[in-house]
Amino acid sequence: MKQTEFIRRSTAEQILRALITNKIRRHMVYAYRKRHPNDQTGLEKTSDALEQYRVYLLEQKRQPTAATLALADLLDEHHPHASARSTMTKEMIERQKHLIKLSFGRDITTEQVLTLWAASNMNSYSGFPQQEYSTHRDNNSQPRNEGM
Repeated sequence: MKQTEFIRRSTAEQILRALITNKIRRHMVYAYRKRHPNDQTGLEKTSDALEQYRVYLLEQKRQPTAATLALADLLDEHHPHASARSTMTKEMIERQKHLIKLSFGRDITTEQVLTLWAASNMNSYSGFPQQEYSTHRDNNSQPRNEGM
């Protein structure tokens, strides 16, 4: 069955399931809406399906990724108590959230702020001494006195 025919015959729930399983794409639904502007029931059901799909996508973005969970496990391995992880005050956390919003145009949760803070301080958790690395230029910057 063609996608246009599928969209015409399906309910909003069926269209939503097809969008989620990638059987149809959003641009196909928008194309249907553009080609059939007088189909009021089609416009209503596609509008509902697209709105529910947008909500579904937003919820998917809020789900923690495998990398986030792995980082949280790593942080918990070194510091199992959440209160021991951060010396940040609520004002500092809110300021970080505000800076992220201004810089990247997206919201960040308190847990994400704490995770970023902890990740930036991982060296202090690891127990390894901090090492300063000198470059070849630093090593050779001393003038040599070769006894002219």
